[in-house]
Amino acid sequence: MARFRDMDAHERIIFILSVINIFSATVLIVVGFAANLANMSVPESSGGQSAEVMIASYVYMGLGAISLVMGVLGVMAARDVRKIMPVFILSIISLAGSVFSIVSALISGNGEASRYLVNLFTSTLMFYATWSVYKRVKGK
Repeated sequence: MARFRDMDAHERIIFILSVINIFSATVLIVVGFAANLANMSVPESSGGQSAEVMIASYVYMGLGAISLVMGVLGVMAARDVRKIMPVFILSIISLAGSVFSIVSALISGNGEASRYLVNLFTSTLMFYATWSVYKRVKGK
């Protein structure tokens, strides 16, 4: 297992983005759980629980779980580059999802495409770093 100072630049990028993924995943899971709890505490007399809030909370928790898995796998792959393949596949899926989000926001015309640009940037950076490490490991 490589220590951070012994990693090359691509491995460091994977490590840093994976740690950021872990923190953001934790926030997504907590927000989704809190929204679900708040939704369940709404009394029936005031209209009851909202299906939209419940679905959104489960989506947040699901996305958080996926981000958490990607972050943990990324940290493991940065420390041991032989484990890069799952992260490489997840980075392709993440990049495709980012492109789809931007295209769908542009098509809908709601002006929210700019908020997906950071996600596109980090997904592209993660894809490039994992592709570089994958290419190097595969060449050995």
